Amino acid sequence: MNVTRTAKSPAGQAVTCSMDQDDYEGVQLDFYIPEAIWDHHAIRGFLDRLQYLESGATIFNGLLGVWQGEPEYTRIYRMIRRADQVDYVGMMNTIKADIAGVMAELSTSDASGQQAFMFTESRVLVSLTSLLGKS
Repeated sequence: MNVTRTAKSPAGQAVTCSMDQDDYEGVQLDFYIPEAIWDHHAIRGFLDRLQYLESGATIFNGLLGVWQGEPEYTRIYRMIRRADQVDYVGMMNTIKADIAGVMAELSTSDASGQQAFMFTESRVLVSLTSLLGKS
């Protein structure tokens, strides 16, 4: 749906903007990565490969979580894909296989070894407003 709105600039001039509003079902993936291994080459490579699936993401950092009763700082890497533009089974199989490789790489050192790698998948309704132009 296209909409047009007018607002006043700080200088008092009228600015008219045209926007597209798009609502769609999305697949949201949240990857929970301990701060201690965030910069590990296996994690960096994994995140780079995720960007081939979706170029945009949100990273939440400085989050305090608990793993097996112990506090642990974690980052969450969140990406959302349009559900109608994804081969869901293929995407999930690719991600799970990639995570198995990451876990193997991390386990080569006691300092980076992990007991688990957690991610969640949710279906979400996305409402996206995009600027088409202004005058």
